[in-house]
Amino acid sequence: ILVTTKRGSTNDIKFSYSSQISSSSVINTEDVLTGDEYRELAKDAADYAGVDISTFDLRDGNTDWQDEIFRTAFSNEHNFSMSGGLKNLPYRLSLGYMDNEGVVKTNTYERFTVGLNVNPRLFDDHLKVDLSLKMSNEKSRWADDRVFKSAITFNPTIPVYDENSAFG
Repeated sequence: ILVTTKRGSTNDIKFSYSSQISSSSVINTEDVLTGDEYRELAKDAADYAGVDISTFDLRDGNTDWQDEIFRTAFSNEHNFSMSGGLKNLPYRLSLGYMDNEGVVKTNTYERFTVGLNVNPRLFDDHLKVDLSLKMSNEKSRWADDRVFKSAITFNPTIPVYDENSAFG
């Protein structure tokens, strides 16, 4: 496999820009009990076991926790480059930016990139030098994989927000 990098030329200055925007969403989620179904199942289990229903942590909520952790995510990527040359000094400068949201609400990934290629030709093209500089800065935040199991096993009778709590 031969990998080549884009380089400038001694021709006129050229500019290039590309952009991509996309969205992602979860198509299939796990089928889980609603809060009402969960309360009914708990009542049946308590009756069957002969225990007091008050021993179960049942509340008034009807929460699908998968709806609470997932979102439609949007992503965008932009790339700009400039190439050209000064006499025997071809160059290419590129800049890139990517911002990706994850389908889990807390997931994010952001990247900035800079690239510079300089390719001087010296001594009547007897010496060719290829200099490349590439830098990137990345920031990411990923949810723990256990969030998926929690979303399908957590009690659906618990509301997302507790109006009686000190935190509102």
